[in-house]
Amino acid sequence: MKNKSKIFLIASIRVGSLILISASCGKESGQPQPISTQSLYYYAFEEKIPLSEVDNKLIVRFDRGEDKIANAIYINNNLSLGTSQQWNDDRTVTITTSSKLDKVKIVVILVSNPTILSIHSMYQTDSGLEMGVTDEFLVDFKKEVTLEMQHELNMLWGGEVLKKTEIFQLIRVHKSRNALDVANKYQESGLVNFSHPNFISQIELN
Repeated sequence: MKNKSKIFLIASIRVGSLILISASCGKESGQPQPISTQSLYYYAFEEKIPLSEVDNKLIVRFDRGEDKIANAIYINNNLSLGTSQQWNDDRTVTITTSSKLDKVKIVVILVSNPTILSIHSMYQTDSGLEMGVTDEFLVDFKKEVTLEMQHELNMLWGGEVLKKTEIFQLIRVHKSRNALDVANKYQESGLVNFSHPNFISQIELN
């Protein structure tokens, strides 16, 4: 039997963590990379900040904001009982599930949708602040880093510059990449002052 490019998701339920591994797909498959297991941290300048996964929350980004109603219906049709959706903007939705297992089931469904750019677990810091990751990150290159060097780094990690300001650049990664992992690679390159995901923060008030 010939090998075909397929997505195999191996779900391993453990006491402390949820591991989803994307195998046999390749970086150029065009499939959104599901929950990252490589970088459970981000950088606040040079300081490495540990992250942990929220057991029952996902953050999903679609490619077209004008299709929000259709996307909301699609999400609703694939939700389990006791699962809800909260839209952060026209393209980004936070999904809260009733259990870790339901979270796995939903990821298995969503990863095959070609209109989805990124799927991440909701992360949280040690203080309990929830941090949502999409397909974007912020970076500030050091003054001595030339435009050519910036371009080479973007090409290496699949980064596309969406916006430039005096303070930062907003970069989007290809959906076969993971914005949290890539942002960390930029920081670890030594070429930037800071690099971190364009977080969507959620604070619950009691």
